[in-house]
Amino acid sequence: MSILHSQETLVESAPPTRLVFHPNSMFSSTISDGASGRALYSVKTKILGVVRTDLVLPGTKEVAAQISRKDVFPDTVAFREPGSEKLYTTKVSKWLSKGESITGLPLPTYVLDSALHGRFKIRMHSEHRLALFASDDTTILAHWDMTPSTRSGSFVLAMSATLDSASRLQILVAFMYLEQKLRNLDESGGKDSRTRASGVQEIPDPNPYAFGSPNLYASPMVGAAFAAFIQPQN
Repeated sequence: MSILHSQETLVESAPPTRLVFHPNSMFSSTISDGASGRALYSVKTKILGVVRTDLVLPGTKEVAAQISRKDVFPDTVAFREPGSEKLYTTKVSKWLSKGESITGLPLPTYVLDSALHGRFKIRMHSEHRLALFASDDTTILAHWDMTPSTRSGSFVLAMSATLDSASRLQILVAFMYLEQKLRNLDESGGKDSRTRASGVQEIPDPNPYAFGSPNLYASPMVGAAFAAFIQPQN
């Protein structure tokens, strides 16, 4: 199946890679390859003064990427340096910068720089909830798969086979970060709420956004925004 589009350029070179979140959680889940079923990452979240989410390689304790959500200080993201056990940390605002806003939508466009592919843009989309566009601003390279066939309690991210592995990991983390922002906005009625706690806690993350749930699009913020403002990109 090709990357879906609305008068955007199709990516036809090969079927997209499908990354399956099971259960449907950005905090606690297993991310698997949709074709083989092979586990790629374990998503684990702890509260250590900040809400820290790790993407861990299966069967190891090796962290491939990390998201730290903070109440007072800026959120950060970290990726493992090639050939090293060290994580390189940067502010989310520097790594995933805000672009233009659209009046009435809960999220602006976000810009993600890629060494090989130029500047990606991630924005809300009427068919895909979130979609990542190539630098030409017409080609969709990644999106949430919102088709009925995925209604199995999982959440699926489709990515173009043309993307390199380093870009795929960064795109995966960007979608996880922005998806959780949308869920926070839904749950709090428009405010980006954060979980606070002292000590260390595991976050199981409830599943109010499973396919078939009215919460997926009918929430006060996201559902209304899609209905009123989002149109397929021309």
